[in-house]
Amino acid sequence: MGGHVTPNVLVVDDEPSITTTMAAVLEQEGYAVHTAASVAEGRVAIRARPVDLLLTDLRLDDGTGLDLLSELRGANPDAVTVILTGYASLDSAVEALRGGAYDYLIKPCPVDELKATVAHALERRSISLSLKQRLTELDTTNTNLQTFAIELTQRVDQLTGELRQKIHELSEASRAREEFIGMAAHELRTPLTSLLGWGQYLQHNLQRGSQLDEEGLGRISRRVEQQVQKMSQLVSRMLETTQIENGMLAIDIASVDLVPLVHDAVESEQIRVPGHQITVHAPATLEALVDPLRFDQIVTNLVDNALKYSPDDCVIEVELRDPVETEAQVVELVVRDHGPGIPLGAQSKVFERFHRVDTDQNRAGLGLGLYVVRRLVEAHGGTIMVETPEDGGARFVVRIPGIAGAQAAARERAS
Repeated sequence: MGGHVTPNVLVVDDEPSITTTMAAVLEQEGYAVHTAASVAEGRVAIRARPVDLLLTDLRLDDGTGLDLLSELRGANPDAVTVILTGYASLDSAVEALRGGAYDYLIKPCPVDELKATVAHALERRSISLSLKQRLTELDTTNTNLQTFAIELTQRVDQLTGELRQKIHELSEASRAREEFIGMAAHELRTPLTSLLGWGQYLQHNLQRGSQLDEEGLGRISRRVEQQVQKMSQLVSRMLETTQIENGMLAIDIASVDLVPLVHDAVESEQIRVPGHQITVHAPATLEALVDPLRFDQIVTNLVDNALKYSPDDCVIEVELRDPVETEAQVVELVVRDHGPGIPLGAQSKVFERFHRVDTDQNRAGLGLGLYVVRRLVEAHGGTIMVETPEDGGARFVVRIPGIAGAQAAARERAS
């Protein structure tokens, strides 16, 4: 085993031939294997020695494999369980997965499948242990990350202010460049703010002594990595100054599931502004041809706009509708707030550069958020509109072509 501690495997089955065969196969793979023929014997084995992996039949004479799974979780939360089942018990095996089992095998299972499943399960356990060991390192990384995010945000703000002041002193012919610098700074603040939010969230948990599980730790790592990647991409696209000034936005279209993308964007905003409640209504999956980075910006800017103009106790509602629901070849993104709303006379101007609705809830800002959204939506061949519901607030509706609609438009352009 290359100098590593030999994993302990417990095989539990009331059929001696199966127990003997599996034990022999796994011992040849270098594992320390112990066997039991019942739930009672399995419990004794779990209490007698550390068990890294439990391979148990689902149906035993004196109970079920789920009983042993629960016993093992109490004794060793890092251990993994693989369920053995016959074809007739496949539904029960699926339920076992929901109850915490790593995987299941249908008896009789091929030797290669047995070896691979056990190896993958133990690898998953090893990764989980490694993530826990990294928690201390993440504490230091988190502190550095917060400091970096704050300093970088301040630096961006400082440089943006200086650049805006200098460009403002130039002639009217340089106005387009000033607008670009403002837009770039506005876009950069989104991932920076998200990074700061995740850093504060992790610091809060560490200060409270909360134990982050593998899923929570992995989620934080993924979000931090995603936001750093967004910053890198946005900085690179700042070089596209000429294209943007000429009304040409470069986008990278791909087939993307919008549902997790929207959930990620909303989750980052919720962490950043915990005083508000943001709800998401969406189908299980919804594929569309979009630039994932740009669509993330659309969602984030719309939610951020809703947060700016809503009292702290108001709910922000985000909804995704697929082409079936909209009865057209379009996908709809709807963001609804319950703030003061937008006067009818101002609705046609909210998507213009530097325009801000004059209300008591108005916050400081460049007034570029909705302008950026409109440009990005149009770059996707879509439209955006704002509505004033009868019960108040504002509803922003983004419509972009669904996959079928986008493909039809591409064929038409090609012909």
